Amino acid sequence: MIRRKNNPKYLQLAKTLAKRIASDDYPIGTLLPTETVLMDEFGLSRQTVRQAIGLLKEWGMASTRHGSGSAVLSKGNDDGYIQKFGTLAELLQHDAQTQIQYRESEKIVVDQELADLIGCAPNQTFWRLTVLRRLKETGMATSYVDLYIRDSHRQIIDLIGNSPNQMIHTLLEEGYGERITRIDQEITAALMPDGAADALNVAKGQVGMRAIRRYFGSHNRLIWTGVNYHPADRFTYKASLLRDI
Repeated sequence: MIRRKNNPKYLQLAKTLAKRIASDDYPIGTLLPTETVLMDEFGLSRQTVRQAIGLLKEWGMASTRHGSGSAVLSKGNDDGYIQKFGTLAELLQHDAQTQIQYRESEKIVVDQELADLIGCAPNQTFWRLTVLRRLKETGMATSYVDLYIRDSHRQIIDLIGNSPNQMIHTLLEEGYGERITRIDQEITAALMPDGAADALNVAKGQVGMRAIRRYFGSHNRLIWTGVNYHPADRFTYKASLLRDI
């Protein structure tokens, strides 16, 4: 049975299965044990098992075959950070393999240029929180993030500092009872800011990947925006698109 420590049970299970894949207990090309077998072995619910397998799919280590279970695709990649999602739920969950390292925060009034970046009107009050995201498994820094949080939700900053392993949207739900209903995302190439280059140990002036995510709650109200900088060699984005006509 998996006993809960700091990490959620599905993440602990995903790490256990990933180690078994890496050690060839589950060779590439074979099927993972069924959900029922994993439920019995670890004493977990079906939902928790499915979340763990979902993480393996995000990490590029497994793929679900309709009617035949989940197949092992690879032993994973410790050199980079793979994001793969096709729904809002998967996007909200994708940071489960990282933890947040708090750096600094400040209260600001946004000017027009920053308002365009955040996705709000100018002259509004926000808190800028700078963090590093690190892989829980290896400790490697994957991204430098400026979080712009509405002053009305300022307590999220304290919650983040006290709960670095928790996902921000979970802290929002627990602290404010508010759910994220929409996320807008933009991914572009951009010069790494000097602070990001220093924190990520890359050369200044290097081009990396910038992912801007704007998180909206009820009534399409913007709650926070995350501006994420990734070294180009540590970031892979994958998506599956289904034709709807």
